[in-house]
Amino acid sequence: MARERRPQMLLATVLVSLLLKLSFSQLLAPYSTSFEAGQESWSVLVRDWACPCPAATFNFSSSIARRSGNSGLEVAIAVPSDQGWHVQAQSPHLSLASNQAYTACVWLRAAATLGGSGLISFSLLNAETYETLGWAGTAVSTNWVQLCMNDVILDTNVVTYYTLDFGLNTGTVFVDDLSVQARALPASPSPSPSPSPSPINTMMNTSFEAGQEGWNTLVRNWECPCPEATFNFGSSAAAHTGGKGVQVNVQVASDQGWHVQLQTPVFSVKAGQRYTACVWLRSAAPMTGSGDVWMNLLKTETYEGLGWKHGTVTSSWAQLCMTDVQPSTDAVVYVTVDLGVNTGTYYLDDFTITTDANVVTPSPSPGPSVVSGSLTAPYSTSFEAGQANWAGSKKNTACPCPAASFDFYSAAAMRTGSAGVEITVQVPSSERWHVQLQSPQFAVNTSFMYTACIWLRTPAAAAGGLAAGNHVPFVMLETGTYGMFTSGQALVTSVWSQVCLMDFRPSRNTTAFFTLDLGQSTGTVYVDDFTFTARPDYTPLEVDYVSPVAITNRIDTLRKGSLTFRFINATSGQPITQSLSRVELNLARHDFPFGTAMEWDGVPADKLSWYLGRAKHHFNALVPEWSFKWPSIEPTKNNTANRYNYLMSNHVQFAADNDFVMARGHTLEWLIPAPGFGDHWSRQDGCDAYRAYLETRIKREVTNFKGKFNSYDVFNEITHDRDFVEHCPGMWPAILHDGFRWAHQADPDAQLCINDYGLITGDDWQAMITYVSGMLSAGVPINCVGVQAYVPLSNRPSPAYMRIRLEALAALGVDIVITEFNFWTSWSAAGNPVWEGTDAEHAALYEEYVPFWFSLPYIKGILMWNFWDGTNWITNGGIYRLDGSPKDSALAVDDMWNHRWRTHVNLTNVALTNGEKTINGFYGKYNYSLQLDGRTFTGVVNFPARGGSAQVVTIPLA
Repeated sequence: MARERRPQMLLATVLVSLLLKLSFSQLLAPYSTSFEAGQESWSVLVRDWACPCPAATFNFSSSIARRSGNSGLEVAIAVPSDQGWHVQAQSPHLSLASNQAYTACVWLRAAATLGGSGLISFSLLNAETYETLGWAGTAVSTNWVQLCMNDVILDTNVVTYYTLDFGLNTGTVFVDDLSVQARALPASPSPSPSPSPSPINTMMNTSFEAGQEGWNTLVRNWECPCPEATFNFGSSAAAHTGGKGVQVNVQVASDQGWHVQLQTPVFSVKAGQRYTACVWLRSAAPMTGSGDVWMNLLKTETYEGLGWKHGTVTSSWAQLCMTDVQPSTDAVVYVTVDLGVNTGTYYLDDFTITTDANVVTPSPSPGPSVVSGSLTAPYSTSFEAGQANWAGSKKNTACPCPAASFDFYSAAAMRTGSAGVEITVQVPSSERWHVQLQSPQFAVNTSFMYTACIWLRTPAAAAGGLAAGNHVPFVMLETGTYGMFTSGQALVTSVWSQVCLMDFRPSRNTTAFFTLDLGQSTGTVYVDDFTFTARPDYTPLEVDYVSPVAITNRIDTLRKGSLTFRFINATSGQPITQSLSRVELNLARHDFPFGTAMEWDGVPADKLSWYLGRAKHHFNALVPEWSFKWPSIEPTKNNTANRYNYLMSNHVQFAADNDFVMARGHTLEWLIPAPGFGDHWSRQDGCDAYRAYLETRIKREVTNFKGKFNSYDVFNEITHDRDFVEHCPGMWPAILHDGFRWAHQADPDAQLCINDYGLITGDDWQAMITYVSGMLSAGVPINCVGVQAYVPLSNRPSPAYMRIRLEALAALGVDIVITEFNFWTSWSAAGNPVWEGTDAEHAALYEEYVPFWFSLPYIKGILMWNFWDGTNWITNGGIYRLDGSPKDSALAVDDMWNHRWRTHVNLTNVALTNGEKTINGFYGKYNYSLQLDGRTFTGVVNFPARGGSAQVVTIPLA
């Protein structure tokens, strides 16, 4: 990627910046910082002259930006600029010497996919002249990546500083663990004769004097329309030297260069050696077409591209060379010259392949075992070699069928390099997989976690791009069975964005491939920069963060505080000086919401008292499971009285009677096509009528339940279903924004959430981040993401896997609520999940996940989706059996919330200091009882988390 050039700053700005820099003492290499001490002597720059100007903030003590230790640098860019240096973090001054080679490295990751180029620049500048002395750059993703500027050698001793330039992006970048190391240069040797060059071995050299020999040709003759071409290996007109060359006449061109191809004999290459292939070519006359030609080095079995070179043919002889290709493994290969996109006559001659025999072959790195015929991680492509072994798939059986085209050499689709894949769907289909970009096949095994990433964007809708709010699934499938391993979704916009399937560990050794599914879209998508990597496990820091000890420590730090009781004489107001003979303090109700979905319908009369008693015992929050959904609350237009009365007398009354801290409304709209929703009366009168009906529905319900429900899922599962509204021109995602605005107008104090699954059990979080960041940028009053966590017993996502996704969502600056969770083992023929594991396994899952969620600072509540087998949508999925007996999981939940995370204090002969006594306990509502001079005093005090970690409550004693 091209390095940006820095324009000269205004003189005044230079002087101000220079004065600021000179106020810092100069440091020496080696230098390192993990930002544990905060900003130290770092500086920041956000250009504020010659506006329009960027907007950005820097937090040098961010806990979520840390890679190691406790803090890192968090840079939030709200408004980008046209130059990276317009938003800049600047290191302290460093005195660097001319006899050293300096290497500087820093770790970076994005909280979510960045808007803009994604490029972060790392520069070394002369502190006086601002001359650039060294530079490195990288495109940042949501995985930590180390950016290094290696072996910078200076001509003279100089005072310098390093910069990180963020201005080309929008979003949040985390920075940590910067180091600068120095390496002494060896003394200059005495002059000596120049060494002889490495011997070059010629492996192949032909001027086609003997004709075709072992060369092959290809003219594609399947999936027509097809090209037409002829080859003459004895053409005198094609001779560059000698008397013969190859003449290729292309009468009918194709849309891919490889559809007309000249192929060398096969030959073997060695890992680590460098190979160069060259050919001379010209055209008989100007070609009809772009004139583009390509040379590729391909493996014979897999067609994997090992090297590539692009050229343009003219009527003058020119040499096309693919230089210094260095394979990572031994392989049998061949070279192709691709000629299919032009019409006319080519002449080719004097083909050579050479190798540098002195290059040492490196030892292979350990990695996943190879399945014959499959590729392995690491693998990457920017599609510079075109299609290679990728495929574009269109369903062509049992039509009606889609119409789509794939261009693997599109300059318009380029993100890096010179080409990408341009996919245009002219006629959509009923299923997304009916138009599919398919990767090569990869060998995967259980010893590794795999991450695959790909970049996408669409041109503007007016230029043939996808409609706003269009989703493209990114899927990992098992070869042969087509079983889905994992999936994510890209919400494609006109800005390049990356979608990743991160840290997936397969349950068996097998082969797999990746797809982008576009069959339900209409328009053009650009695709570039696919990467596939593997690592054996999480880092020690990542493992430690989710360890039981770390979780317990975080809970003690985050969910507890110091509560000081100040006892005063009720008459005089003076502190009580004598000791209290007894103090008893009990947490009556947690401040943190732990709740359940509930319905009174479906619970037999003889079970209802038990059901409500168990709910009161375990929970302090609730949500109606189905009775607040639109088809239930208003089955016919304006017919709401029955369900209103039901909700008010049951859910609302029960939450009020038991002092619940959260009561949620789920959900104001759910855009699924299922019966009851897809055929609901609100969707039968057209788009404009639906919008009016939805506005009435949202404002009416939020107004009527104001002060009764304090949290709402405004929309449910939008990354998966947007039935009806996607067929209304211009409605999506505008109606999403409107829904939140209507709810906020009705109750400005309510927590407004967008709720979905696959956010932490898969990779749909990236689409959610795109939605929410767009809403926040548009001023939409969203303040919560509701996260569903239906976790399977086998091959389940670990807390470390969830943490990466949760932190990316939390970086949006909104609350995170675990709105629905439960555990399952399989799916029944009826289409619902089933629990078939043991009681011990069920309890172990509660112990694995609930404390982890409770320990995270950005999670503001946890709700399971019903607790009794008699009303649970997961067969056998409750913590209580059908007969009411508790499972081990019920005992685990009880131990957590009523014992382990409960504060109970019982003290005698309590001496007071200035009338005060401090206890450490969980936030919530407390009952107290104390004795003074033979008298007993009782009461209730609130100790809310929002009041801070140290609070004082005054108790007057009469």
